[in-house]
Amino acid sequence: MTPTLMDVMMLTDLNIQASDRPFRLLEKASFKIKTKSIGGWKGYISKNMKTGSVSIREHIAFLNMWLEKFIFCGKAVGPTNNNLRLAEFLAEGGAVPLGKHLLGSVYHLLHQVATRLRRDQPISNLGGPWWFIQLWLHMYMHKTMVVDLLELKFPSEEFVEEEETITRRSTSFGEAAIMIANDPKILGITDFFRCFYQGFAEESTIWFAYHDESTNYENPFKFQLDSWKTDEEASKIMKEIISPRILPANFTFGKDTPSFELYNPSVAARQLGFSQVPPFPFFAGKVQFRGNVGSALSYDRLQNLEPNVDMALLADWQIIPFVTTPFTQWWSEWQEHIFCRAANLYCIALNENYQATENEVRNQTHSLCCITTFSICVF
Repeated sequence: MTPTLMDVMMLTDLNIQASDRPFRLLEKASFKIKTKSIGGWKGYISKNMKTGSVSIREHIAFLNMWLEKFIFCGKAVGPTNNNLRLAEFLAEGGAVPLGKHLLGSVYHLLHQVATRLRRDQPISNLGGPWWFIQLWLHMYMHKTMVVDLLELKFPSEEFVEEEETITRRSTSFGEAAIMIANDPKILGITDFFRCFYQGFAEESTIWFAYHDESTNYENPFKFQLDSWKTDEEASKIMKEIISPRILPANFTFGKDTPSFELYNPSVAARQLGFSQVPPFPFFAGKVQFRGNVGSALSYDRLQNLEPNVDMALLADWQIIPFVTTPFTQWWSEWQEHIFCRAANLYCIALNENYQATENEVRNQTHSLCCITTFSICVF
């Protein structure tokens, strides 16, 4: 189980199919926006907001704030010009696969967290889109939390100051998932860990998270797993979702070096409606994982490794929820390397008041270093 491009599209409606030329985002913007010594985001807004019609500069300033504060969530936790060129490009109407940049940032963040935990180092302030990881977990675990997405209300655009918030029904999976309260009384982080370690109850297991046969959600984007067969635009989207891809990471003016993450959808084949087989890392042996990208030519060479999937071969494809015997055998062996100690040791580290039950699942202790659940998302 891992976040996929389908999750990004269905929860955020960000573009995942535009052609990607990330080195354009490292060019200098046509102007700079003052970000230092202005009193944080409040001062940033006051400095860049004018009266009258919205100017191109105001538009870019707003998009810059949106990208920095709400999408990529930089380490500075305040105004920067790191995403200014990207904001300018979006303001000009340029098509950017922002969904791929987001998923690349998610994978990059999870890799950093897993690496530090493996070395017994503090996580500290890594920045990054934690919000999407939480949103994704809520989407796939709402049945475990005994939450009905259809009953969740979303704040209405009609807002009157000092009056009770007006709500409406959620019109997208993203709106519904974001309204799930992160309440430890419902499900805490220790419970999250135990679910991933011990497995989910059959009645709460979710594989096809975005089935909406009753068309309860009409916004922001309508997509069914089998709709691509009759819809050309949906076919292009499905092709991106199921194809191994290179995901850009750190293509900003920050201190981090531009890099990339690998998208291997076979890891999440069952989530995407295909029978689960042992994961096939398509790029293994073809490229160094998470290497630095020094030029546009180098990035083009990486993209040339991406396969061109022939969607015609899937003409008779049907959604299949089962797992194969080879996958079951593979996972029974692999989980012993992911969870190198009994689960209660991890649970106590997450919650010092945790009490183990008599039927606690335990694995044989290995000499390998301990890797946490984050490894599930980034192997």
